[in-house]
Amino acid sequence: MDLTEDGKTRAVKQQNGSNYTVVFTINADVPPPPPPPPAVVKRVETPTIAPRPVPVAPARNPFKSSR
Repeated sequence: MDLTEDGKTRAVKQQNGSNYTVVFTINADVPPPPPPPPAVVKRVETPTIAPRPVPVAPARNPFKSSR
């Protein structure tokens, strides 16, 4: 509902201890418009480029004596 529409506003003040809660109720002459339809988001799948496997030498054991 647009705030520019003519409507009746009623404010109710409720006391809760030392705090006041103000509740506004707005009654409009026309019903609110229906909510917009949900947005459908399509994800475009981009092809992923797989990295080339890098040849790896086996790990060397530093504690083993090399002969």
